[in-house]
Amino acid sequence: MEVHVGGTKVKNTDVVYVDPKDLLQALEIASHGLSTREMIEQGQCFRIKGKSIVTFNDEIMVKTKSPVPLPTVSIPAQALLGMLRKTDAEKITISLSVPRLYSFS
Repeated sequence: MEVHVGGTKVKNTDVVYVDPKDLLQALEIASHGLSTREMIEQGQCFRIKGKSIVTFNDEIMVKTKSPVPLPTVSIPAQALLGMLRKTDAEKITISLSVPRLYSFS
């Protein structure tokens, strides 16, 4: 099975590296569209699709550029923000495996 992101083939074993500060900055912009309560499905998740991060809380939608292109994925917002705010790493690794299992380290 192949996954394509922006025309680029992503293999089972691909690893993506990203500066956590860049990712955190993009997620904090997108966080304005997060729901404060579970009103709608995935209202408390970041949806990353290709080169975009999208949030929607039934009132507003926020779409911003992602510093790391990924196949479509929804990630619980508070868990990811918490991890990124605590890290002092210069880069984090996102391991991709098909079917769409992600590991952040």
